[in-house]
Amino acid sequence: MKIIQSTSALGWGGAEKILVELSNELFRRGHYVEVWTRNGAKLIDQLDRGVISKTLPFLNDYDLYSIFLFWKASKRFDIIHTHLGRACKLSGIASAFSNPLNRNKYIAHMHSYHKPKHYEGHKNILCISKDVENYVNQNFHWNKETWTIYNGISLNDTNCLNPQGLLNIDHENCNEMKIGLLATFKWEKGHIHLLESFRILLARFPYVRLYLAGDGPLRSSVEQHALDLGISESVNFVGFVEPENVFSFWEQMDIACFPSLLEGLPLAAIEAISSGCPIVYYGDTGLVELVAEAGIMVPWGDKEALASALGQLISSRGLRNEMSDRSIKRSREFSIENMISQILDLYSEILGENNSSH
Repeated sequence: MKIIQSTSALGWGGAEKILVELSNELFRRGHYVEVWTRNGAKLIDQLDRGVISKTLPFLNDYDLYSIFLFWKASKRFDIIHTHLGRACKLSGIASAFSNPLNRNKYIAHMHSYHKPKHYEGHKNILCISKDVENYVNQNFHWNKETWTIYNGISLNDTNCLNPQGLLNIDHENCNEMKIGLLATFKWEKGHIHLLESFRILLARFPYVRLYLAGDGPLRSSVEQHALDLGISESVNFVGFVEPENVFSFWEQMDIACFPSLLEGLPLAAIEAISSGCPIVYYGDTGLVELVAEAGIMVPWGDKEALASALGQLISSRGLRNEMSDRSIKRSREFSIENMISQILDLYSEILGENNSSH
């Protein structure tokens, strides 16, 4: 198959990593793959040498040149698979002007609860969780087909060569208990909730430290909030973690905490459970589908319950070991091999529909 994967995002996060993993694995399985993105996108450096990268302007939501390129691609490619806002918006417009037989080649990938306006025109929408799929079916009245395929990771990557020393993490105090969160600093990731729960926790467990990895628009305000709460000496802002060091981060944590307020199916949580981290998380998000009984779920937005659940794990090595075993077992259901096989089946289904229409 000839396949385009495209995003207009410049940064690095779960959606970008999925695009890279998908593109590389499709190429390794013998497919021709082009990745269309913006100049300077971080994901370009992570692509296999055989994957062709091309840059598009992505100037705005009505960039005529980019729309034209997506429209023209429908004549030469079998699948046009777009990820995130502007790439989906522009390819959706191109789809509306495409031959009806080619229109089915466009797939928009919903990595979270994104605004409907960015997905207008797309008949085929692939979702990362059942909860996201329900959101799409309730709000995207124009879509024809939806599917859920869970994100996956390469479980081979969990074999870390050097888990210590790669990151700015203190190893001198062996009695220190480490709680970690790796996420972009955005409102929906719940950093403020975690800080306020952590302050409650410190009153009982003063030897606990919190490690916040990642970067993003709200990092400075989260740092200021830690200062305002008087807990900054117990909070370590690790900064951006390179893709090859993600498992090094999780292997150094005793507990993972995901107080997400709005979440599809976070790749970081899959990486955490694959590393054997016990997880505490808010309910009423896509994390319920991912973690299930492999972690401790607390009511959405309940900071005291979050602190209490973290305290349970800190107090009991036996519970931590039990949850760690559950996490590793659960993670086997979210392999990159499963994800790729299901996506290829979806591509074949779509192409089969096209051929039956001739």
